[in-house]
Amino acid sequence: MFFAKTKPQKTSNFGQYAPSSVYGRGLTSVQSAQDELFNEHIPFKPLNLISIEKQFFGLELHSKQPFYMPYEDSTHLLYCGPTRSAKGVALSHRVVEAFKQGKGVIIIDPKKDDFLPQVITEELQRQNRIDDLVIASYPNNFSYSGFDKSDTYREFANKLIVALDLAPSGDPKSDFYRRNERTLLKKVVDIFLNSLSLLDIEFEMNYKSLANFIKYLYLDLSATQNYNHEISKNKPNMDLIERYSKRYFDPDLFQKLELSFDEISTLKGLHQTILELCDANIYTQIDISDALYNGKVIYIQADQLDEASLKMLKILQVDIIQKAKKKRANCIVIADEVSFYATKTLSDSLSTIAGFGVHFILALQDLAQLNDETIKNPILSNCQTKLFYKSSDIETLEYIEKISGLELVTQTTKHQSDITIRQIQEPLLNITRLRALKRDRVAVLIVESLNTPVIVQTWHIEVKQKFDWSKHDKLIFKPKVSQLSKDFRVELKRESFDEVAQEPKKELQL
Repeated sequence: MFFAKTKPQKTSNFGQYAPSSVYGRGLTSVQSAQDELFNEHIPFKPLNLISIEKQFFGLELHSKQPFYMPYEDSTHLLYCGPTRSAKGVALSHRVVEAFKQGKGVIIIDPKKDDFLPQVITEELQRQNRIDDLVIASYPNNFSYSGFDKSDTYREFANKLIVALDLAPSGDPKSDFYRRNERTLLKKVVDIFLNSLSLLDIEFEMNYKSLANFIKYLYLDLSATQNYNHEISKNKPNMDLIERYSKRYFDPDLFQKLELSFDEISTLKGLHQTILELCDANIYTQIDISDALYNGKVIYIQADQLDEASLKMLKILQVDIIQKAKKKRANCIVIADEVSFYATKTLSDSLSTIAGFGVHFILALQDLAQLNDETIKNPILSNCQTKLFYKSSDIETLEYIEKISGLELVTQTTKHQSDITIRQIQEPLLNITRLRALKRDRVAVLIVESLNTPVIVQTWHIEVKQKFDWSKHDKLIFKPKVSQLSKDFRVELKRESFDEVAQEPKKELQL
């Protein structure tokens, strides 16, 4: 049996739009949102539109005209969009603007981007200042350590407290141990930075030397405890006494440190934690003051999957905040994929750090990545300019929908032969409309100084090639590591070292 072939019929938009009226547009439908917002990209040259006087965000979606905002309206910025949404394109605009304004720039890149550093390189070449770019590449050439000779022991200890997650958490049980670790860490850092005057030995300022220093502390402390225990016996083992009498530090100077035997286990834990920072080649070459005060560009390439790398980024956050509060800066800090290393210290500082001349631009994939509300809420409150790309995350979509505001639309109902038209409220950017946006280069701009969101389209700055990371991945420099041997010995007598006073015992006379 034969059937006649029929051509597929074309569908029309009739019935896919809700009726509009003098009361406003019709209710949103998938088709109406697509026809309104799913526009083709328009190529343009951002370098011709970036201005020193106003902040450029792209072309307004409908008018196709450049959209600017006053710089003073943006204290900190939040860029939110999934991978390949072109967040890096918008970030590159901020970098060029900073160059034109004479600001320094610190870029934190945990994913080894090959576009943004090339934009920076070519722009600096155009300005004949390529030497102003300094790059730290993890793990082979991470030339930023956080060590600074001008730091007090408290300042450096506070960097480590944040990086090692020793700050108060709100949990009474864990905070008890954290408090003990914080107290001991500050004491150890003080001794380490002043080891020349306290122990007559100077240590190199790097993490491998610090790890060795802590190891020597707890080994000498353990040896002292074992020595005291053995020599207090009626028949001490002279071989053990000989072994325990060998020390890394001068016993007389070491005793003045007033360390307790109860701190041995905590010292061992600190040693293991610091060892995490020793796998990579981390050394001191970059001084972030060059970016904060002198208009230089510091590019920190890290690894979002490496825990030690993320700890270094937390140290960097604290370092920036500490230095800016001591001396007003003129710098922007771009923190890409910030959800991997965001800290409460960073989020809390956003409320004040702009007053010290540091403006943060934070980038992440969606709001759900910030699962700690104590970090998320200050970021959302203090980043008064937000750029949202198309997202599949419900939390992000609902957030945009709620803060976009409401508009009056027409609702038409029909009952038999009666037609009723009335006004109702609908979110200006409901989820249906947000999902109708292009996947990349189109974003919703929300600024606190505007009463309505603006949809903008961005475009990339053209570059000659991808950035070549190969020369930065090679091992260029290895720092000197301080190491000691057991060059000191204790006289064969009872040491009184612990905090608890004990009954005097007869010394062993040889």
